[in-house]
Amino acid sequence: MSNNQCHNFGCRQCRFYQPDGHYHGSCARLNVTVDGQWQACCLALRAFAPLVQNV
Repeated sequence: MSNNQCHNFGCRQCRFYQPDGHYHGSCARLNVTVDGQWQACCLALRAFAPLVQNV
């Protein structure tokens, strides 16, 4: 598995992060428990990023 870093934000800023306590939560996209301080994976999307539409 590659060690590439895709994003420079943490899991807690991801659209798919669902908090469960102070630091921990779950990733709705991967269906796993994550720590909000972890670096976001390559599948992450910023919580308040504008959605891109193909015209």
